[in-house]
Amino acid sequence: MLSKGFRPTLIAVAVLASAANAGDLQITPSVSVDGTYSDNVELTANGKQSSYVNQVSAILDSQFTSRIAELNFNGSSTYASYTHNHDLDDSFRTLEADGRLFLWPDGLALTANANIRNGARNGARNSLADIVSGDTIEIRNFQSGLSYNVENLKYQLNLTSNISRQTSEDNIGDNNRIETTLTSQSTNSSQAIFWRINATYSDQENNEITGRQHIVDAIVGWRTPSKINPFIRFYNEDVSGNISQPQQNSGDATGVGISTKLSSHLLVSASYNFVVDDEENDDYVAATIEWEPSARTSLRAEYSKRFFGDTYLLDFTHRTKRLTNSVSYNESLRAFDRNTFQRVLVGNFFCPLDFETTSNSLTDCFQSQGATITPTDAQLVQVFEQQLIEGNEFSLNKELSWQSQLSLARTNFDLRFSHNRRESLTTNIEDNRFDATFEITRTISGKSTASLTYNFNHTQLDKNQIRSLGQDDYYRTLSISYNRRLARTLNSVISLQMVDRNSSDQLLTYEETRAVITLTKDF
Repeated sequence: MLSKGFRPTLIAVAVLASAANAGDLQITPSVSVDGTYSDNVELTANGKQSSYVNQVSAILDSQFTSRIAELNFNGSSTYASYTHNHDLDDSFRTLEADGRLFLWPDGLALTANANIRNGARNGARNSLADIVSGDTIEIRNFQSGLSYNVENLKYQLNLTSNISRQTSEDNIGDNNRIETTLTSQSTNSSQAIFWRINATYSDQENNEITGRQHIVDAIVGWRTPSKINPFIRFYNEDVSGNISQPQQNSGDATGVGISTKLSSHLLVSASYNFVVDDEENDDYVAATIEWEPSARTSLRAEYSKRFFGDTYLLDFTHRTKRLTNSVSYNESLRAFDRNTFQRVLVGNFFCPLDFETTSNSLTDCFQSQGATITPTDAQLVQVFEQQLIEGNEFSLNKELSWQSQLSLARTNFDLRFSHNRRESLTTNIEDNRFDATFEITRTISGKSTASLTYNFNHTQLDKNQIRSLGQDDYYRTLSISYNRRLARTLNSVISLQMVDRNSSDQLLTYEETRAVITLTKDF
């Protein structure tokens, strides 16, 4: 039986397909064969188990465009077999599909998208889990809705409303969701009254646990001949439902401010906001800077306050002929995610006296039947792990990303940084994740390219209690690959990958080397 979230998506896709009676349709089926040798497929520090993992994939990639419809579809079905343990042999599928049907010329459209991926079953156990290493689950997300976009000489309006359903094999993170977003602003600089409205509403539910959130941020102002334009600001935010609640869950404020153009490319706004419930929060100043000195450079920065404290936003881009830089920072509330962990006791094991220094495999602790254990040759070890649990709480996610790309005649350099700070608004537990990737891609000839990629990841679970309740992980990954087009529809990739993981949990520390050969045939 189809899931409730899947049905409206299928209906939306069917409507899109029925409208696709005239347009450009491109379909590219392909078959891929992937052979991977791993010298440590079970990811242990000692007693490494090697394996050859073979993957055969059937892939369908298609795009349709017409005057009234757009449709993109990319899906695959993969069968994987493992030489070290054929009980692990299994099939996997992926899907990325999205469509848009324009119902009227003035901007009303029906939208739908679907996503199926194989993600880590437990990101604390192994955030790099994939088909080769195993320990993955299928995560499905289906969404459909309406969008309405209008832009003319007087105003700009964007309205979207979606219903979605996310499910997974282990049922963690499953939820039904309704989301509506409205943004509108005046665009005529000659009219006396100007405005800007940003509003969002989200209603989420999972197993009769509900979480709702709404934000309304609006300003209405008057343009004066002096170009110092006064305005009034209204702000309202609230989170509710029977989900775990933060100590403070709402914020209401009314403010007065001014907006002025310091130059033709620089707009500065500032307001003083009076908080309705001054017993919970103090009055505060909010400010916005918008700078666009050229078509290649733009900056938007904001400072304000929400019920959980100070809040910031940053969006910066700068492009030259060969160099592109972009930096962004935003803060968002989330619920029902797959990022909540709890340290639990796995069990008590009699292990060798030198277990913690020579092994990270519990198989070394299993005793043969009838064996005699004495205190002189064994120790009792308590084994803990970070268990993934339902994220039935609101969490504050602060995300910073920075990307720089340098494009030369035959060589591209790509540098990416990202940092995510996740804080539970119920328990105040803080998790940090930092990623850095450096990639060089070199075009050797018209048929071949080579690349070198280095990735560094540092993850801290329960940062303030690493030694007792948390976990500290470092991942270092080096990949080298060579891509060669053997014929017009036949492509090959040879790659070598080395992973070094160091964890505060010794059972999760490992090194792995992979050699991969991939052949892809398009039809």
